[in-house]
Amino acid sequence: MINYRRKYSTLCLKISYLLYLAVFLAAIYCFVFFGDLDLDRRFRDTFFIISMVLLFLPNLGMMARRSVRHQRVFYNYFFSVLNLFMIYFIWFLLSHTEWLF
Repeated sequence: MINYRRKYSTLCLKISYLLYLAVFLAAIYCFVFFGDLDLDRRFRDTFFIISMVLLFLPNLGMMARRSVRHQRVFYNYFFSVLNLFMIYFIWFLLSHTEWLF
């Protein structure tokens, strides 16, 4: 059982990933139902393009986790911090969006 050797780093990675998914799904829900639908302006915005690229990094990190043998604790903590950064980034996007309530 490889998770028993790296219990805290694996737990930290999995909890941060689940929090990331919850915030990401809530953000998608808010953007779909209450966001501005001016998609031409959105796709030209470099901030939006960067956010779309960065939203795939936590998912790729979770998929590539099993192929990392050495430095696994560092890998787990690195992607935990990346997940927390993405939560902050999504929160920043949500707070700077004009909502149509």
